[in-house]
Amino acid sequence: MSERRPEDDTLDAGGVDRLRTALRDDDAQGEPVDAERIWLAVTHALPAEERREVVERVAADPAWAQAWRLAKAMSQA
Repeated sequence: MSERRPEDDTLDAGGVDRLRTALRDDDAQGEPVDAERIWLAVTHALPAEERREVVERVAADPAWAQAWRLAKAMSQA
């Protein structure tokens, strides 16, 4: 049984590393995905203005959109 409480939506260091590894694509061009920033946006840990910036990037960049979907799924697990 997990020691985390249901309302605890933090991602531990291992989870962040797994997310980064899952999203890493050495052949990808452009800026790399900022998995931690996406996680913070998905979990509403960023201020509203910063979340809007992430959402704009998600709308424009397929790699960021994929990372958002993965982070969203992980946050609901």
